Amino acid sequence: MRARPVRPAVAFALVVLSSVSLAQRSVRRAWGPHDAARADFDAEEFWLPRHHIVLERSRLQYPAVALPPHRAAKLKFKQPKRISTDVLDAPPASLPTAQAETQTEPYVAVNPENDKHLVAGWQETRFTDGGARSLGVAVSRNGGRRWTDALIPGLAVADGGEWNRASDPWPAFGPDGVVYFNSLLVGDGQGNGPLGSSAIAVSVSRDGGSTWGEPVLLARDKFDFHDKNSMVVDTVAGSRHRGNAYVAWDINLLRPGTGGQRMVWSRSTDEGLTWSKPKRIAEGGTNIGVILRVGPDGTLYAIWAGASAGDANLSLRLAKSTNGGRSFGKVTTISDFLAAGVAGYRAGAILPSFDIDPTTGDLFVVFPDARFTGVDQAALIVSRDGGDTWSAPARVNDGPASSPAMTVGVTTNQAGHVLVGYYTLRNDKGPGTMLDYYVNRSTDGGATFEKGVRVTRKSFDATEAAKAGGALSIFLGDYVGLAGGTKSFFAVFTAPLKASKLGPGRQPDIFGAVAR
Repeated sequence: MRARPVRPAVAFALVVLSSVSLAQRSVRRAWGPHDAARADFDAEEFWLPRHHIVLERSRLQYPAVALPPHRAAKLKFKQPKRISTDVLDAPPASLPTAQAETQTEPYVAVNPENDKHLVAGWQETRFTDGGARSLGVAVSRNGGRRWTDALIPGLAVADGGEWNRASDPWPAFGPDGVVYFNSLLVGDGQGNGPLGSSAIAVSVSRDGGSTWGEPVLLARDKFDFHDKNSMVVDTVAGSRHRGNAYVAWDINLLRPGTGGQRMVWSRSTDEGLTWSKPKRIAEGGTNIGVILRVGPDGTLYAIWAGASAGDANLSLRLAKSTNGGRSFGKVTTISDFLAAGVAGYRAGAILPSFDIDPTTGDLFVVFPDARFTGVDQAALIVSRDGGDTWSAPARVNDGPASSPAMTVGVTTNQAGHVLVGYYTLRNDKGPGTMLDYYVNRSTDGGATFEKGVRVTRKSFDATEAAKAGGALSIFLGDYVGLAGGTKSFFAVFTAPLKASKLGPGRQPDIFGAVAR
C-alpha cells in the first residue's frame, strides 16, 4: 500500500458528524423527508427536553456532592499555539451549508514512548447540517512548540476520497510510534437509508504522522447509520495483547421493524492492515458515545451512555474484555447521568469521557451533570477495582454554581495525576457567549482537585464558532482533546481568536497548549 504524503502547513478540522442520531422510532417520526437526508440529527435535541423532568425529580433524590477541598494551583499551561492553518479554500457555491474557515471538535494523542511526539485531529470546514469537508491532522515532534498540519488523504472528496463528508476524527498511538486515525465517512451516493450511506475507517501512518496509507474500511452500510466511533491501541509493556488495535462505535438501526442502537467493536492484530468483522457489545434502546481504554494489565474497557427503549433516563454503562478483544463480558450500569445541556450550544451533553491511570489501573469517568447546581457541571466517578464498584458522582470544576461546564474531558499521566478539562462561562459578564477553557488537576488519584487553571489567555466570543443543527447551535465539538505524557499534560481546544480573511469577525481555529 503506497503511503500518501502529507502537505505541510495544511489546516484540517475534526469532522464530528455528530449525527449522534438515536435512530429510534420515536426519533424518526419527528423528521421530515428532507431532514432525514441531512444526516445531522442532534441527540441533545432529543434527550435533553425529556431529561429536564427527570432532572427536577432527581435533584431531590441525589443531593449534591460537596466540591473537594483544593490546594493552591501549581499547574500552569504555556501560551496556547494555533495549530490549524485553513488548508481548504472557501467552499464552492454548490456547498451552501459548508462554513468557510471553521475548524472544530479537536482530539489529541501522545506517543507513550516519547511524550514530545503528538498528533491532533479535527473537523475542517464544518457543515451546519453535519460533518465536514475533510478531517485535519497535525503533528508535533517537540512537545507542542511547533506543529505541521495537513488533511488526512483519501477520506472525502476535498482530500481525494470518494465520500462527501467526514467526521469524528480520533488519533491514537500504537507501539513503535505507529499512528492510527479513526474516522466516520458519510455519503458515497449509493445509500438508500434515511441518513444515507456511512462507513467507519482507519488510516495508518508508519512514520509518525508524516505520510498516511489509504483508509481501510471496517464497516460500510447503505441503510443503517454508523456513528460516534472511538479507538485505542494496547501499548502496555508486557501485555499479551500489546499492539492490538480496537475500534468501537454505534449503529443506528433504521430498517423497518428495527430501532435503537447497536454498539459494536472491531480489532486488528496486524497494525491496521486487516480488521475483524464487527461484533456486538450491546443492543436495544440507546447506546451512544462509547470510549475505549486499555488498563495496565491489558484489559480492554468500553464505557458509554445508554438507556432502555422508551426510557428518558440515561445511564453510564461498562463492558470489558479480558482476552484481547476477542469477546466482551456482560454490560453493567455504573452511574446515573443527569445532563441538562446549555441553551444555544451543542456541547456533547450526553457523552462521557474516560481514562485509566497507566500505573494503578484506576478508572476515571467524567460527564456533564446538573444534579449539583441545576446546570451542567463536570461530574467524576472513580473505580479502583477494575470497574466492579464506583464512587458516587462528585463535582470537579469550581467557579460560580450558575456557570455550566461544557464538553468535558478527562486524562491521566504517568505520574499518577488526573486532569479534567471543560469550556466554561465563568468569566462571562452577561451575554452568555464569552467562553474560556479551564482544567482542574488531582495529584492524589482523584480524591481532591486543585483550583481551576485557565488555559485560554482571554475569553472568546463563542458566537463566532461553527454552527450545527437546524437551530444553528454553537458547536465547538462533541469532544475535546486532552492527553497525558510522562509528567506533562496537553490540551487541544477550539477558539475563534484570529481575524477572518473573508469578512468581519474572527474564525474558529484549533489551539494547543502544554503543561509540564
